[in-house]
Amino acid sequence: MELAQKARKVIVLMNQTDKYGNPKIVDECTLPLTSARCVNMIITEMAVFQISAHGLILTDLFAPHSINEV
Repeated sequence: MELAQKARKVIVLMNQTDKYGNPKIVDECTLPLTSARCVNMIITEMAVFQISAHGLILTDLFAPHSINEV
């Protein structure tokens, strides 16, 4: 928790979906948070997202994935 709060930049590396195909990037977390609003970037096997005050910004899309898949 302390690392997430004091870090200048937090990058999360994760899978885009769970083993059932459900998206892991959601509007609201259902689990307890150790530090809220600390992530700056999310990198998955499909794409790269920057986090802004307005939401997620898709910055890179990895082949062979499409925007519809992401």
